[in-house]
Amino acid sequence: LVEPPELESPDEPHRVLERRRLCARLDRLLGELDEGTRDVVALTHGGGLSRREAAAALGVAEGTVASRLRRAHASLSSALRREPALFAD
Repeated sequence: LVEPPELESPDEPHRVLERRRLCARLDRLLGELDEGTRDVVALTHGGGLSRREAAAALGVAEGTVASRLRRAHASLSSALRREPALFAD
């Protein structure tokens, strides 16, 4: 689901490994979200749809999309803050 970026230079393999670990962690965390919330994240962040477009695609109110995004962001942010080593340079 989350693809790591390409190697920026051959001198930075440790950064690629860190990014791959982060992507794997994000994939796992996204998998832990309930289906409705995961769908909203996939459509808006992965698919580039606006909240209005995602709401129409899912057949829900735009406010429902907004609340699911807030819930997803809070959940992901909280989980990632517990692992600050993932963001070390």
